[in-house]
Amino acid sequence: MESKSAVIVIPNDQARTGRKRPLFLHPVLGAPLLTWLANALTMQGVTRYFLVCQERYLSEARQCLPEGCDIYACADREAGDPLHVFLSC
Repeated sequence: MESKSAVIVIPNDQARTGRKRPLFLHPVLGAPLLTWLANALTMQGVTRYFLVCQERYLSEARQCLPEGCDIYACADREAGDPLHVFLSC
């Protein structure tokens, strides 16, 4: 069975929103928005995630993704080559 994959890019929207952290990491009904997104994707069969965000938020963002999934994460400045590898698998 072929696995489904998702690429999630957390934009640096702090200047636009005025928040101290990216909007995807702010809680909505008790959980970060990224958690809601990942749960919805997982319910649709996604088992592989490629996550791109600012390096200082990588650890926090990884915690929002479901356990048991393949997670590839990298800082926004170094995403090109790792993304190419992720998409070729």
